[in-house]
Formats: sequence, structure tokens, C-alpha cells
Amino acid sequence: MKPFRSFSSLAFSPLTLLLGVTVAQAQTIIDDFNTGSDSAWTHVDPLANSSYSFPGGNTYRIQTASPSPGTVGAARAGAIREDATFGDFDITVDLLSWDNSSSTHQSIGIVARVSDVGAGTTDGYFFHYDPVGSNGHSSLWIETITDEVPTSINSQQIAALDPALGYRLEFSGTGDNLTGRVYALSDLSTVLYEIDAIDSIYTSGFSGLLVADQGRLQTGNQSADATFDNFSVTAVPEPGTSVLIAGVAAGVGAWYFRRRRTPKAVKCA
Repeated sequence: MKPFRSFSSLAFSPLTLLLGVTVAQAQTIIDDFNTGSDSAWTHVDPLANSSYSFPGGNTYRIQTASPSPGTVGAARAGAIREDATFGDFDITVDLLSWDNSSSTHQSIGIVARVSDVGAGTTDGYFFHYDPVGSNGHSSLWIETITDEVPTSINSQQIAALDPALGYRLEFSGTGDNLTGRVYALSDLSTVLYEIDAIDSIYTSGFSGLLVADQGRLQTGNQSADATFDNFSVTAVPEPGTSVLIAGVAAGVGAWYFRRRRTPKAVKCA
């Protein structure tokens, strides 16, 4: 009869260590808003003048307006997932609709590596779409936010997106390298637009969504309004981690099968 081997005998095997590494790298937060609730989110509403709703019971709309831009600043509101922090990250969200009027100069998008959340204190990175920019053209931006003040790292003029269609925004960061992408929901295999930036100020933090009036444009109705769906943030393995995992896996496989094939020594009488 073969001896019984308990699972405890594998507690510190290379295979167990490998599984531990794999699980650690697979941290993910997903919300499709099908519950009609944002109870897992923290509202970022520094002006206390914003609303959060669920059109159709399964999407997420954030609306805000500034009562006095000259005294309390531009309209801005967001929602953050504070249940996990991410260093290297990949965040996606579907942008379904937004206020596209010519008098609304707003920024719509994803925030990452967010910390010190609050009026006049929020820090992080912001990848966003501006339907109507200061030059009258649509554009993509990657900005740093320091104490709620945005500073552009890079921007790119693009053709206006159609609010009657749906798009996927993707924001990823690996070390100092930041990338924003836009896809049409009708074809998620093709990148419509891509923008890159390099910055090392923030290394980890929370993830979420933000809509804001472009504070540098003190005209128009001073509001922001957009509807999202299918939010996801995933931890991205550090450079070399995937190679390391593959190497360990190969080593574990070789070790395991060697043990199975190696015959036991036979004692001579």
C-alpha cells in the first residue's frame, strides 16, 4: 500500500510558493453596477454639490456643478475604491454618455495612485477625455493631481468621440510609465487613440473615476456629467515578475517529474 501524503507536507514546497506569488499578482476589483449601488465606493465631493445615480439600474452617473468657481473652485466629483491600493495597475471603464454641449468644458476619466483624498488635498494621476478643450478641439490628457491642482504631463488632440456610442477607457501604469487608451465598445481589439507619459511622483494608491470642469476655463455652465459602466482595476506584475513566475514554474515542473521518474534504490540482501 502506498503511504498517505497529507496536504500539510506540501506547505513549504516550491509549488506552494509559486501559487502564493501568482495569487498575490492577481488582485482585481470589478464593478458592473448591476446592483444599482455604489456602497463599495467612497464619494469624492469637495463642493458637496454632486449627485450619484444609476441609470437603468446598472450604470453609474456622476454629476456636479460649482456654485462659485471663483471662490470654491471648478466643479469636480468622483468616486474611489479604497478597499485596495495598487502600484503597477491596469484600469478600464466603459464611458457610455456625457454632457457634450459646447458650453461644457469638462474632463472625464480615470484616476490612479490616489492618496490624501479630500478638498484641497487629493493627489494622484488623472487620464481623461475632454469633449471640448480650450482650443475648441477634443483631446486626451494625462495629468498629475497635487492637492487637487492638475498639471499636464502630456496631451493629444483627437477627433471628437460620439456620445451616442460607447467607448472603453484604459489607464495603465508600470513604474514611471503611464499609458491611456481609448477603444470603441464595438471593437475592443483595436486601439483608437493612445497617449503616453513618464512621471515618478506617485508610486501607489487608490483607483477610481473623476469628472471635472476645466477650471482654467471660467466660462460656460461650470458643470460636469458622465455615465460609466464595467469598472475594473487589476494589479500588473512588476517587470520581470512574469519571467520569474515562468522560470519557477518550469523548475517546479522539472523537480516534480524527476521525483516521479527516479526509481527508489533497492537494498541488497
